[in-house]
Amino acid sequence: MSEKDWVIHEVAIQKTGVFDLNGIMKTIRSWINLNNFDFHETENESDSKIHTIKWEIEKKMDDYTKYVIGFTFKISDQKKVKVKNKQLYEGKLSIKFNSRKITDYQEKWEGKPLKKFFRGIYDMFIQGDKTQRQSKDLKELTYDIYNQTKAFLNLQKFN
Repeated sequence: MSEKDWVIHEVAIQKTGVFDLNGIMKTIRSWINLNNFDFHETENESDSKIHTIKWEIEKKMDDYTKYVIGFTFKISDQKKVKVKNKQLYEGKLSIKFNSRKITDYQEKWEGKPLKKFFRGIYDMFIQGDKTQRQSKDLKELTYDIYNQTKAFLNLQKFN
């Protein structure tokens, strides 16, 4: 079984008021494309009060490691509003970000206990410094998209 190491368990952005949900999603999608991540929408549910959207992006770094960043959008108390001929939302928005690194995602080291033993040695002694660099890199990527999204929300002013 592949190993999942959490790099960032959760950071969140909260906004109450008018926001451009489509603009936020376009900003995030362009970052995803720019950084060559693969995109998956894992959930899109809505009830009468809360709309939840979950995205997961991943990028294979090598044959052994891949990065995964998760996004959870929750919109509540929402209503559509029109500002300067633009369709926007008013309500409460929460965007949560998390990231994890998955090793042995192809499960080549699975099966016999001896393989798992050698995998432990490989992780500890051969991959050691590389693992730390990759964790730092994934943390920087996660905070980059978090900060870009936060900046997008803070720059928007609707009158």
